[in-house]
Amino acid sequence: MRVKADARPPGGLERTESASFENPVLEAFLAHPSEETYGPVVKYLSPLLLRYFRTRACDLSTAEELTQDVLFTIFRSVDSLRQRGSFQAWMYTVARNCLLQYWRKSGRTIATISADPGALTNTAASVGDCSAPGYKFADLVACLAPEEREILSLRYVEGLEYREIAKVLHTPVGTAKWRVFNCRMKLSLSLKRRVK
Repeated sequence: MRVKADARPPGGLERTESASFENPVLEAFLAHPSEETYGPVVKYLSPLLLRYFRTRACDLSTAEELTQDVLFTIFRSVDSLRQRGSFQAWMYTVARNCLLQYWRKSGRTIATISADPGALTNTAASVGDCSAPGYKFADLVACLAPEEREILSLRYVEGLEYREIAKVLHTPVGTAKWRVFNCRMKLSLSLKRRVK
């Protein structure tokens, strides 16, 4: 599986080294957090967060509820953000924490499956709309452990850089790189067996 390494975030925004992404809407909000500057941020971030939760097997209503929780947390806690350049990593950390909290509250356990090619199932089919972005990816990585699916999703679905992944997962950058590489190798072996 070959994924373009320099993928752009939605809206055609360029990635830079100094910031996660440059966006006048986000810059205005981060410079002067208020209800007026927050409205456009909600319109920009909502689709990103919905995609994040939907690709993690949340139904639409749950994804919308979690998106609202994350957006509320962002508005309430934006002053605690130390570096503007780490906004995207911070946002996905908040989203990940909300998802984990939801799973804990609902008593949901994440089912794992065997890496045996015969045991692969279409996990996206049970969620609903399989045409949404990320569901084909979810089907491909179904043979991996939940932690492995998470790191590949952050890298290839959400388009985060290794340093941003490291911040989200609270690991060193080298560990994040190694985990992505290791997951890609496991996925490669599984896909080769699946094709045969």
